[in-house]
Amino acid sequence: MRKKYYFIANDRMLDFVNTNVRDSFGQPLDLLESLPDYVEWLRIASVISKDQGEEILARWTVLSDRESIMKAVRDFRNILHSMVSEVIAKRKISASYLAEINHQLSLRVGGDCIVQNSKSLTAIRLYNFNHPIHFTAPIAEAAIHFLTNCQHGYVRKCKNPDCVLVFYDTSKSHRRQWCAMSECGNRAKA
Repeated sequence: MRKKYYFIANDRMLDFVNTNVRDSFGQPLDLLESLPDYVEWLRIASVISKDQGEEILARWTVLSDRESIMKAVRDFRNILHSMVSEVIAKRKISASYLAEINHQLSLRVGGDCIVQNSKSLTAIRLYNFNHPIHFTAPIAEAAIHFLTNCQHGYVRKCKNPDCVLVFYDTSKSHRRQWCAMSECGNRAKA
């Protein structure tokens, strides 16, 4: 059964942070339990292609390697979650968060290439996942975008006290309160 990922944040890094949620009983629920989960999330987020995902899973078959990759991914997600909490609280972003993001960026391997589709040329980022430390690179790059392009005053936590999802409010009035109307907004109005 395919997991439900929340792509409601209007920012890839925030969508990644939103992979650690709560179940209907309020218990923590990690949507990235395994490397196949993370690969699926990367594919749905348009970071990698289906073929790239299959190559990653075929290459990384040893359980201990997969666990090492996922530990690094989860640890980085926890750091980013803490950073987002500071942003929402309107506190200055700690230098330690920036140092960790810069460290993850220094480990990335890959580059841009140009592909032609039927109508135009497009630049795409190709990631090299030859070592477990390379798996956080797409998220570290998303953190660059978050830190340099998002107006942090519009980063919010869902108004539902039972919900842990965060989002970047890009609405015209900047009054969005809910992660999604279908998830929490309609329930609050009922």
